[in-house]
Amino acid sequence: MASIVDISDNHGVVISYKPTLSPENIEASLRLFGSISIITTYILDDSNYLTAVLFSEPRDNFKCFNDYHSILDDGQIPLLNVGWAHEDGFESLIKKPHVKAKYVQATEAKKGYLVFYWKPLNVIERADVKHYAQSVSVDSFTDEKEGGRLFMCLKDEDTADACFSELSKKYPSLSHSISYADERDFNLARGK
Repeated sequence: MASIVDISDNHGVVISYKPTLSPENIEASLRLFGSISIITTYILDDSNYLTAVLFSEPRDNFKCFNDYHSILDDGQIPLLNVGWAHEDGFESLIKKPHVKAKYVQATEAKKGYLVFYWKPLNVIERADVKHYAQSVSVDSFTDEKEGGRLFMCLKDEDTADACFSELSKKYPSLSHSISYADERDFNLARGK
């Protein structure tokens, strides 16, 4: 005789899946079921993922479980298993022997921005600075305000620091003419 588990409002859905599905894609699809109270994803020893989710509304947990279980039965997408877990057990999943680590979503590095006020530079020096900026920038442009400015968007803040240092070394007398900027400054100057 099969045992029946009492599923309470504090039980969430646990989904294991292959890495061909990203945790971000699973999370996006889970958000379609309703408001999420808790979501945690783990990397398993076999490089698969396990996501535990608890919705604010208990009925959303049941809908999610039933829909994912149907998908699992159809074998249409690379799901491995769907089950239940009490919310108190979500954080203890990391202690399971088959769990390697908690998944941390990679975040995009914050872009760095510089503005070079180049009024004191002659035409040849401006061309040199512009060429350098184009070689290291994700995006750059010039305008004629305040005697001429060169705006640079760099891949991250570390690159902006390195660029600031390089330009300060190359033009030491003009190091006061180089300033850090931000995305807002960059877009306002460009007219966006």
